[in-house]
Amino acid sequence: MRILDRQVRHADETEEAFAHRLCGHSNADVKSEIAINLGRDLRRYRAGDGPPSIAKVRQIIGGCPNEPDLQAKLVLSAAIDRNVHKAVSAFGPEHALSLVKYFSLAFKHFSELLKSLTDELPTDDDKAWIALQSQTFTGNTPFEAEQFYPLTDPFLHALGRIISAKLAGADRRGRLTAIPAGPSAFGRGSFPKSTYHRLPVSVELAFQKRDFQAAVVASQAIYPSASAHSAEAARLADFFAKLGLDALKPELAGRGPIPTEPASEVFLNEARRLFQASHARSEGREKTEIGIRLLRFLLQPQRPKAKSDRPMARRLYRAANKFYRETNRHGSASCLYGCLLWLEGDKQRALAALLNAAEYGRASCGGEDWIWLLRFAPMLAEELSRKRDLNSLVKLADHEGVKYREPSPRTKKVMMEMQQREEVAMLKLNFRPFPS
Repeated sequence: MRILDRQVRHADETEEAFAHRLCGHSNADVKSEIAINLGRDLRRYRAGDGPPSIAKVRQIIGGCPNEPDLQAKLVLSAAIDRNVHKAVSAFGPEHALSLVKYFSLAFKHFSELLKSLTDELPTDDDKAWIALQSQTFTGNTPFEAEQFYPLTDPFLHALGRIISAKLAGADRRGRLTAIPAGPSAFGRGSFPKSTYHRLPVSVELAFQKRDFQAAVVASQAIYPSASAHSAEAARLADFFAKLGLDALKPELAGRGPIPTEPASEVFLNEARRLFQASHARSEGREKTEIGIRLLRFLLQPQRPKAKSDRPMARRLYRAANKFYRETNRHGSASCLYGCLLWLEGDKQRALAALLNAAEYGRASCGGEDWIWLLRFAPMLAEELSRKRDLNSLVKLADHEGVKYREPSPRTKKVMMEMQQREEVAMLKLNFRPFPS
């Protein structure tokens, strides 16, 4: 309303006359039901009683002078109003006010950052946007690297992980971590240290010689079942699991360090042994996180299943579900539950759980779970002939990949559909449910 008052409304114009003028009536004495309704809405917006709808914004813009800058301001202000009202209803007035102050600080800081980069950025908009995707420009401080740099990624891959971490850091009452309240906060923080964990020497030497059996024997010697090094054993389990699962893919089997399909069983068995041993020896949060990694391993659709896998997966899921619900990762909990039900043969409930995970969104279903959801849920919807669900899932998958700055989206989409058909065929061929 402030923008309308400053740039559109005349100084001595009444609210009623202003509404009539926006509706194309120069004479306010000519009563118009549309103008009367608009005047009532303007008074409501001025009182802060809800944001305008998209249709109402279009109606107001249609009656304003044809100034592109004005239209952009009105659209942005309407979007801000809508987001503020949603924040108030979700977090309460006090926390919503803190968020508004923070966004105001962030906008000022980022505007000053762009002004300081004017001489360094290319004049072409597309090339300038590509330059801003470099952390050299938008991530010079730890705060900028966390808050601003992820926003320049066209696919927003890092944003979901950051939001998930913020949600996981909430207390039991759902209150998030402290919100920056002043400019000094923008210079705080520290860059995360990059960590590298190399393979045990004996295992690495065996891989260099492509002696896969020797690599497994070396692993068993270094990490017996009674080993206390649970974190290191779990990392090696991840390594064996990835190579074993890759060996089940015809296009990857036998390439580089990946064994052929007959040798995959040895790797998968060793991965399972290491996961179980590290899970048994760990405690607290570490035990829960290793259990989740073991659960994901058991839920891999192409992995050969044993009869004991199903009760173990059920037991691990109960702990994972509790952990994810407590850390606001409801989407991940629903996604894993859907995969578990699918392997148990309950396809209808599995699809319902996966659709529920999609409703929670990427932030609540981050990382690997979101990828699983976009890969497997459309296949299951197609198998169950749920056309409406299939269309919404395919649209979501397109939105997450194809429609984000693809140079040739139609060609890319056709290629992805062909690849997906091949993946569906391979998944049906290699799908191994739990034994009944």
